[in-house]
Amino acid sequence: MIGAENFNKLDHLQQLLLEEICSHIRRKLTDLSIQYSLKRTVPHLDDCDVESLLRKSVTYAQYRGFMRAVFGYLLPLDLIGKYNTKLVIDHISSILFKLGYDEIVRLSDLFSIPFKTSTIKWLRNLESYELCSIHRKFMLWFLRTSIHVTKAAFYVTPENRTRLLRFYRKDIWKRIESHSFQLLSEKRDLKKVKEVEKSTVGARIRFLPKNSGTRSLIVSTGKSFQRRYSAIALKIVSVVIDIICAKQRKYSKELPLTGAAIWNGIGGFPRRFRRFVQMNRSTRIYAVKTDVRDCFDCVNQNLLRSILRKHILLTKHFRLNASVIGTSSLVFARRFGFGCGIDDHNCNLLELCITGEMVIWFLETYVISKEFEYRGGIYRAFRGIPQGNHASTRLCDLYLGAADCERYLELMKRRDTLLIRYVDDYLLLTTDMNFARKFLEVMHLGADDSYNIIADSTKTVINFYCERSKLLISGKMVGSCSAVPWCGYIIYPGLRRYCIDWAKIHSEKAVSCRIIHKIGSHEKRIAVLRFLKASLLEKYRMVHRFPSDKWKVSVLKKFATIGTKLYARPYARKVRLSMKGRWNRVFWQNLCAWLRQGFKYLYNTKLAHLYGSNS
Repeated sequence: MIGAENFNKLDHLQQLLLEEICSHIRRKLTDLSIQYSLKRTVPHLDDCDVESLLRKSVTYAQYRGFMRAVFGYLLPLDLIGKYNTKLVIDHISSILFKLGYDEIVRLSDLFSIPFKTSTIKWLRNLESYELCSIHRKFMLWFLRTSIHVTKAAFYVTPENRTRLLRFYRKDIWKRIESHSFQLLSEKRDLKKVKEVEKSTVGARIRFLPKNSGTRSLIVSTGKSFQRRYSAIALKIVSVVIDIICAKQRKYSKELPLTGAAIWNGIGGFPRRFRRFVQMNRSTRIYAVKTDVRDCFDCVNQNLLRSILRKHILLTKHFRLNASVIGTSSLVFARRFGFGCGIDDHNCNLLELCITGEMVIWFLETYVISKEFEYRGGIYRAFRGIPQGNHASTRLCDLYLGAADCERYLELMKRRDTLLIRYVDDYLLLTTDMNFARKFLEVMHLGADDSYNIIADSTKTVINFYCERSKLLISGKMVGSCSAVPWCGYIIYPGLRRYCIDWAKIHSEKAVSCRIIHKIGSHEKRIAVLRFLKASLLEKYRMVHRFPSDKWKVSVLKKFATIGTKLYARPYARKVRLSMKGRWNRVFWQNLCAWLRQGFKYLYNTKLAHLYGSNS
């Protein structure tokens, strides 16, 4: 526990005491019943609804109580004292419970709590540096033991959106997993495969909590060579698809292979939006935001294969260099025979030549017809494609792109309409309400084709009136000047402006591990002003119509006070706009005046930068 070097520094009586303590821990460890401690601290749930079970994950208080019960039984008070024991258990429990996905335990946090040495019999006569060494050894032992105990008692999984770890009792998670697999087997038409050895599969399925349900994920579990081989194959496939799409965009006048998919990632949206606004300055903009329901699970595999054979010729040769796939991946691929087999094509050591036939084989083997293991059985899906890798995203783009070119050919060619898509999230901005209604109808009721693409009505947002019962829409209808959220952006069609959804990025529930999003106070203030204007503009216009008198002045004062209290300050907390700082204090002092004057500040021109034209 504390190491041989530290043990030899103790005197004879202290060594005897420590040996007795360790033997006590070993005896207790053999008699430890984790299930007994679990039943005492974490209640068993009898809910039949899986959605309810997903919401009732283990809380921090329950997890801390479980750890106190286990280590209170294991550790004698003579080891580090009652006060130190409780402090260390709570500290380790807090560190483990608040970890994010793929985040490590920092040793500076682990060793931040010192022992209260006056309560420890066998440490009283040691020097400070020896105490520090023993403290670190004990904390590392405690951490390792805590991890083993946690793995034995709980199923720990990251949430899909926030990537924060959630804890479930293993029996509860088994019920959730069984229900999720049953739903997945119906969506993806899963069939059990016989006469296949488990060692050749190298993948298993797991589920992650997502909103009120779960999301399936195929995880590689084979040997390191198999995992590396499949990862590089999928990387090569993704690069080849990107090359094909880029060349088609550059040299062909036809619509892109990916249809309405936004090019160069989500960062290309501002340029497309500004260009659309410049060409349509004077007319009202109608917005539709929607999402494809079960996008990856609804893919028609036969139709996807025909799309791939159309765009990827089997006899075509693709040359990939180290700058595209990476030097280490290139060396591995050449070593294990990824090349086309023609010596003249592989003479350059810094290039790899791949044929279209190999690309199709990689896609068929590692994505479309991928076999996986679940509770001892081997399964294969005959509908849809697995999630969790870049190749699946590319295939989804090609599949939805082919559907876009057939369904929305006229929309994508019009100058008064902007149709863009990020994976399966659609956004339509148009000046013609008929086109918006037609798009809604096709997305929610489907079209006469084999794509099986239907929108998720609960995630649909529109800024015009539409009969909900006719199109089965259960989403939101917002005002013409209200906000429409889409993929990390907040779009204001009535104001012809957009801003980044800093509230979503900075929310404590959506912080991605190891990523720090930096935004200045000026941008946060502008975001608050845009939110206020979009939320309160119509209310201000109603008051502004009345003639100027004392009643109107008092109403505008109340309007400014309510707007600041109920709209500005809650949104400022979301974007983490500090109340401190010179310009932030000035901003809050004059915000009511900005609201009273109709979203303008005319008292002091030197403060115009706080309430500039960007608001």
